[in-house]
Amino acid sequence: MRGMPKSVTLFNVTRQFRGDRSGAVALIFALATIVAALCAGVAVDYVRGSHQQNALATAIDAAALAVGASDLTDQTELEQLALDYIHANFSNLEYPGSDLDLDVVVTDNIVQITARQQMPTTIMKIGHINTMDIRAFSEVTRRASGLEVVLVLDNTGSMNSGGKLTSLKTAATGLTNMLFGDAAVSTNVKMGIVPFSMAVNVGSQYTTATWLDHTGLNPISHLNFTDATKHNSWAWGQLSNMHWNGCVEQRRAAAGIDYDVDDTTPSVAQPTTLFPLYFAPDEPNNANNASSMSGYGSGFVNTYLPDWKSSESVSTSTKNSTSLDNRQRRYQKYVGSSASGVGPGYMCGISAITPLTGVKQTILDAITGMTADGGTNIASGVGWGLRVVSPTVPFTEGAAYDDDDWNKVLIVMTDGENDWGPALTNMNHSYYSGYGYTAQSLTRLGRTIATSATAYDAVFDERTTAACNKVKTATGDATKPITIYTITFGSVASSAQTLMQNCATDAEKYFHAPNNSDLQTVFDAIGTQISDLYLSK
Repeated sequence: MRGMPKSVTLFNVTRQFRGDRSGAVALIFALATIVAALCAGVAVDYVRGSHQQNALATAIDAAALAVGASDLTDQTELEQLALDYIHANFSNLEYPGSDLDLDVVVTDNIVQITARQQMPTTIMKIGHINTMDIRAFSEVTRRASGLEVVLVLDNTGSMNSGGKLTSLKTAATGLTNMLFGDAAVSTNVKMGIVPFSMAVNVGSQYTTATWLDHTGLNPISHLNFTDATKHNSWAWGQLSNMHWNGCVEQRRAAAGIDYDVDDTTPSVAQPTTLFPLYFAPDEPNNANNASSMSGYGSGFVNTYLPDWKSSESVSTSTKNSTSLDNRQRRYQKYVGSSASGVGPGYMCGISAITPLTGVKQTILDAITGMTADGGTNIASGVGWGLRVVSPTVPFTEGAAYDDDDWNKVLIVMTDGENDWGPALTNMNHSYYSGYGYTAQSLTRLGRTIATSATAYDAVFDERTTAACNKVKTATGDATKPITIYTITFGSVASSAQTLMQNCATDAEKYFHAPNNSDLQTVFDAIGTQISDLYLSK
């Protein structure tokens, strides 16, 4: 080859390359495969890193809120508190964060937390890239104002299924811990709990409270008795084995009157503003010809006493001819009697209200003690949520509406639509509720309700909307309203979701949690938004 022209040499080389293409193609394919693998590795690890980054950012936000709410001043203790919150919110990922490099800086009313982490890669190791740098930063600003939060929580019978009540307790506990931080007693956070079902339990400790109708001044208190001098409070006092359970009925509603859901101050001078004690009357039993009388077709659901006491001298013919309505409203049967079963507390076997308090453990205990029973009357819960956060009687723990140092929030959660129960063929037409029987609607609601389950539930929906509107306008100041967050939980009909969407202050404050795990996420999201701290970066 020596002495041959270059063109010949290049020709020979090219021909040789063309004659041995398999090795070159294999080399190119191998290089392309490596590049493709690296690209795939970058994509896979980028997704992992992005997931890790988002989770770390969320955990850092929670930690910053906790540090900001804390009264701690020692730097080591503040850093440990931040780590505890980070690990609590960052423990279910592929790479948990045990090697976090954390900086916690507290200056005046600003809390800044920076977190760094080296996350091991997977496929990117082919290219000798062994870790990814994950960083997160959060800054929160302490507010001078305080926060009053009332949880209005569905404690109806359906919450006993599928672990719902347990999940609610877990989610509400997490929210409480987030708002209070590590403070056992807070001066700038107050919380209250309002469990609801067919009615609300205000607490039997208020037996002598002047805002309750103990003497039968409110006409509603007389509806279940043939003698107009007898009333709900009187009847409770006649039973030998039961005492008032703390539940109350809803006050009158009518055109232009919303006492049932508003925070009008109760007054003896205006009897319809007093709260009647809840008393579900003893319904007729299937004796003395009751089953053959008109209206017994669907039976009665709450029979706990004989219609006549054995000591009463009443002929069989008189018993047989007495109407079902009069049998039910006979006041004599309560005197000195021992009731069986649930008795007058039918459809309201739930825990009592916990008024606003800055004591964290009081709220945690109230959440733990919740029980589920009865149908769904959301209006009763929202109305009493307003009364708990209100500064006026019955509960006066709330700050004045015009107090700029406090913000007020209601969180309303339900696992279903309003439900008064089925339409019955007896003279009551329905189950008993905070509004009594639907047959009593003219006195209680100022109108007659059509006898159908759909019509009954529509009344509850209407009163729920009225209650939500009362909350939104209660302060009288559009620039400082009570904020309403609403949550639907589980398989909830679209009509109920719409009702709760409209109840919320705005669209961003309505949440739907399809299952138990999502409920925790929703409560966490709301807790972050309503904290007395706000994320500034």
